[in-house]
Amino acid sequence: MKPTPLGQALKRTLRAFKGRGKDIAKAARITSAWTRIVGEWMASQSRPVEVRGDRLKVGFSSPVWMTEAEYLSDQLIANLDEVLGKGAITHLSFCLLASIDPRWAQRIGPGRSDEPADPIPEPVLTDDQNRRLEQHLLNIPDPSLRDRMRRILKKALTRS
Repeated sequence: MKPTPLGQALKRTLRAFKGRGKDIAKAARITSAWTRIVGEWMASQSRPVEVRGDRLKVGFSSPVWMTEAEYLSDQLIANLDEVLGKGAITHLSFCLLASIDPRWAQRIGPGRSDEPADPIPEPVLTDDQNRRLEQHLLNIPDPSLRDRMRRILKKALTRS
């Protein structure tokens, strides 16, 4: 049996959804460009939930992010126009989600966008605090984990 190319298999699968194939394809394009559409911070607190025709339903982790999206809805539709073409999505609706799956936030999180990361002011520590922090961090072999711990500990130290 000859293997079926992935593109053909996907087209066949989408056709099986009787009219929903275009919505599914549109949802996939939105999902892959989510960070570009809503920005890095909002992307980590939201996800596209459903596409039906020209309507997109977006789920949020909190009412604060949902309110922010309502305020920015015209800009979000303009960003969707850039990704999908003018008029592909003309209506947005919003809902609260019980939580955002951490794997979602990780997949679309910092460093996975075509736009620069939003600037976050780094907490300022004294030289002594920085030296002691770096000494403790030397015990963490993984560079990525060490960097994350540095940011968390700096934030905690500046709050106390």
